Amino acid sequence: MKNLQTNEVSLRDQYRERMNRFAHQTAIMSLVQAKHPDYQALLVMGEPIIPFLLEDIQAQNPDGSWSETQEEYWSSFWGAISLLWVIADNAPILPEKDRGMLRPIRKLWIDWGIEEGYLVPPPTMYLKIKRTLLKLFIKGLENV
Repeated sequence: MKNLQTNEVSLRDQYRERMNRFAHQTAIMSLVQAKHPDYQALLVMGEPIIPFLLEDIQAQNPDGSWSETQEEYWSSFWGAISLLWVIADNAPILPEKDRGMLRPIRKLWIDWGIEEGYLVPPPTMYLKIKRTLLKLFIKGLENV
């Protein structure tokens, strides 16, 4: 992200402004409004906004709700997902059975974001990995 000293707005600020407006103006729509001017502007921003899209998806509760402390991140979940499908060159493949289901889609993109280096794994993931490695290590010692 650029740190500009002029009146220019940072990419994150542009993203936030456009996503907030898009989300508020299309909140009651059941489908993503791809013709909305802010959606189109976000699409043109391209790959550099992938981290912001993923952060918004990660900030949202798994059930799709937002807490009051997350209000600044209030965005269109489906809009962010739609943008990711178009912008990401190596988008993950969603199993047919999970299409249209918020939790599996959210998990798919968060996992993808971690694998691709856009997101930092949550601390609980580190603990799970450590536990798994420890179990494998102990199991290996038992076999010696």
